[in-house]
Amino acid sequence: HSCLEATSSADWLCATKPKQTVISAPMIGMTQQEVLKSTWGKPHSVNQFETQYAKSEQWVYGNGSYVNFTDGKVTSIQSSR
Repeated sequence: HSCLEATSSADWLCATKPKQTVISAPMIGMTQQEVLKSTWGKPHSVNQFETQYAKSEQWVYGNGSYVNFTDGKVTSIQSSR
């Protein structure tokens, strides 16, 4: 049974089940929570920076890839190929 094929006896499952969105890889504009839910997941380490204009973080992944955030949103992505 899927929510697309809901039957009257199991319709309540679809209404109570939280919808999961699959995110493949980080993209510009994503939040930190969205990146955590992406295929990249949790970073190996985090570098934090603060200027008079904004707070920034760089998430470092073990494969030489980085995601940079400014005020909680992805502003740049670097991935090794």
